[in-house]
Amino acid sequence: MKNLYRPSAERVTSTTTAYYGPGTNYKQHQQKISSGTTGAVMAWENGYVCLEFQPSGSYQIRRVWLPENVVSITYY
Repeated sequence: MKNLYRPSAERVTSTTTAYYGPGTNYKQHQQKISSGTTGAVMAWENGYVCLEFQPSGSYQIRRVWLPENVVSITYY
């Protein structure tokens, strides 16, 4: 598992299914993650990134695993 230590900004580039772990063998979240969602990548494993974000209209922070090809990472 890679951890990202450099400051960066992450954005989901297309609406996608989210998982509870790094791969399709993990359970899917009930809701998809929308294109344009922003957050922080907490981990990177197996072609998936763990994205921490705050859903709009919610005070809770969530973590989900997404395929790395739908997350754009811009380093500062």
